[in-house]
Amino acid sequence: MAGDHARPSPEVVRTYDMPKPVIREAYSQNPASRRYVVDSLRKVRELCVELGIVTPLSKQIWRAFGIWG
Repeated sequence: MAGDHARPSPEVVRTYDMPKPVIREAYSQNPASRRYVVDSLRKVRELCVELGIVTPLSKQIWRAFGIWG
């Protein structure tokens, strides 16, 4: 879900007939796009740590999804 705000909606993709390989190249397989998603979650991650709600399990999950930072 974190990456959803950084990519065009399905409606926009359909309306402008955007090819799936282009979407993959621009968003799914693009290191800069991935870095943007991780950076956009930094404040949320820091707040969770500050509030003490990060458990070892939740930290593993964030790492598994590649969004721990």
